[in-house]
Amino acid sequence: MPATQTRRDERISLRVTTEQKDFIARAAQIETSGDLTRFMTEAAMRAARLTIEEYGVTHLSESVRRRFYDLLFNPPEPSEELISLMAAGVPAGFTVDD
Repeated sequence: MPATQTRRDERISLRVTTEQKDFIARAAQIETSGDLTRFMTEAAMRAARLTIEEYGVTHLSESVRRRFYDLLFNPPEPSEELISLMAAGVPAGFTVDD
């Protein structure tokens, strides 16, 4: 079954120097047989995915994810050190905002 084509109706415009355009066109020739639109779109999508992953997504391995959820839903009993710390209250110079 052929892939469904999505209409590309939106535009993004940018201005570059002649040197930048020539350099990008050279790379497009190598990677996409000169299809500048395809090259620019694929490069921008790669950069967008990396940015979003870097700033908005945390990837966990299966074992780490299972351990995280296990601790979240079945937390361990507090240690003596934690109980002592909580009993001490807020240190001088610090405030707690509700």
